[in-house]
Amino acid sequence: YQAVRAGLDAGNLALSSEALSRLLADFPDSYNTEKAVLLTGQTVSRLGDPAAAREIFGEFVKKNPGATLKAEASLAVARTYESQGKWAEAGAQYDAWLKEFTNNPARARAEFQRAQAWLRSGQQTQGMSSLTNLLERFPTNEISPLARWWVADYYFGAGNLQAAEYNYQLLFQNPAWAKTQLGYQARMMAGRVSAARRVWKDSSQYFLDLYNDTNAPQDLRMQALFAYGDNLISRDSTNKLADYEEAIRVFGRVQEAGPTNRLGLLALGQKAVCLLQWVQSDSGTNALQAFRELATSPYADITARSIASVGMGVALERQTTGKTPAEQAALMQQALGHYLDVLYFEKNLKPGEQPDLFWVR
Repeated sequence: YQAVRAGLDAGNLALSSEALSRLLADFPDSYNTEKAVLLTGQTVSRLGDPAAAREIFGEFVKKNPGATLKAEASLAVARTYESQGKWAEAGAQYDAWLKEFTNNPARARAEFQRAQAWLRSGQQTQGMSSLTNLLERFPTNEISPLARWWVADYYFGAGNLQAAEYNYQLLFQNPAWAKTQLGYQARMMAGRVSAARRVWKDSSQYFLDLYNDTNAPQDLRMQALFAYGDNLISRDSTNKLADYEEAIRVFGRVQEAGPTNRLGLLALGQKAVCLLQWVQSDSGTNALQAFRELATSPYADITARSIASVGMGVALERQTTGKTPAEQAALMQQALGHYLDVLYFEKNLKPGEQPDLFWVR
């Protein structure tokens, strides 16, 4: 057994295979032999030959039907199909395993893997039924929150937004799961689904609750705050100017929290767009400054810089109101220069960048 381990650790499959053959010949019923078979097959599969690994597992189970690790070896066979993307075969293997090992501690995990395999092979009804059964039989199992996530995701992908939101709620409202990474992600998704349903009040509350939870991951909190800002822009309102004013503050917070990352740069762009809409005496000047900050940031990609250039042009055009003809002409000339920077993008591209054709057009 130690020789098998040593060969596997050294990447010497020839040595480990020879040692395994001796174990199987001399000690076919030994627990160490069973462990050696599992380790060898798992390593062979990980190194890119799942079919060979499946043969190792299958041959062992066939010759040793009473082996202590038969259940583990049979599960390993299913995983080799997964690694090849053979989801129908994997589902059938898990199905056979569940019928044979009715009281095995790994049953909940196998039930989940079977559901995944069925869903990925297009057997949607069987997959959802398997997930539902798992959640009913093993409500507190460690795999159950992930099963609930898959149910919610399935409904989201199928366009059943109300059912998706409900299942995301069940995940993050469970006290045992609420403060987990998946629980926080579920609250974020509930907000996004609610926004897709245009239920802005509920959606915004999800996002604000997540942002205000200081135990949540910081990057997710900022995503939630950004999404709340988007809600302010998108929702129907009798006072859109107040919405834009609040959105400016929200995007400002996101940008200040991460001025050099992509979300921070996008927040800066959104803030500038809001400034253009929020009409007051100096809004054009504020917007122009925000767009300039975005355009000159070393972290801004071509899309962000294109938005900034167009925004500067619009802001300059807005400033022509009330100006003399000469001042208007100068401002319009500056605006034209920014538009041309986007149209004739070649000089503004960094190495490896491609133009954003949406803004070019």
